[in-house]
Amino acid sequence: VVAISGFTIGPEADFGNTWYNDHHFHYGYLILAASILSHLDESWGITNDPWITALVRDVANPSDVDPHFPVFRAFDWYVGHSWAKGIFPSADGKDEESTSEDVNFYYSMKLYGLTSKRKKVTKLANMMLAILRRSIRNYFLLEDGNQNHPSQFSGNKVTGILFENKVDYATYFSPKIECIHGIQMLPATPITPYTRSRNFITQEWKQKLVAIVNSASDSWKSIL
Repeated sequence: VVAISGFTIGPEADFGNTWYNDHHFHYGYLILAASILSHLDESWGITNDPWITALVRDVANPSDVDPHFPVFRAFDWYVGHSWAKGIFPSADGKDEESTSEDVNFYYSMKLYGLTSKRKKVTKLANMMLAILRRSIRNYFLLEDGNQNHPSQFSGNKVTGILFENKVDYATYFSPKIECIHGIQMLPATPITPYTRSRNFITQEWKQKLVAIVNSASDSWKSIL
């Protein structure tokens, strides 16, 4: 259904899924749910393993002899995080908005490796999460004294959207502060404290969020 709608309605359908956009954002939720189900019901996991494996391979296939999927479609080993642009043209290059959903995919991949007893997948996910943690804390979640962005920008505490050629304190769907910060928090899972340090959270709350939390819409207020 996703592929058909993308081809018939246009490339923007399903958030650009047919044009390979945001696969790591969206498939992480499915793999997370499937990993939990596999843990609770081993027979369900065995029966559904082929399609779970396909979702993982689509985003993070490590093999250059896989005839169906490219090697590491989303993850950029040089910059240390994923890009979310698919094959859409962009004057400012590829970009990443929701680092928390980026983390969610590789966390879900780790759980998939654990529940399916694939030790190499678990180890690969561990390494990718460690690299991702470092890049996020350097380039996306900006603690006081961050040296990677100009001081007049790092005071925003989060980048919003990090492009290859620019940084934009915004989102694709809203200019509201609660959205710019909240999109870096979704989803809240056991891996969340791994990338969001207590020091950063304290600074973000005191410097940016406490002033707007009471005026934020209820759906985003709960996240903040």
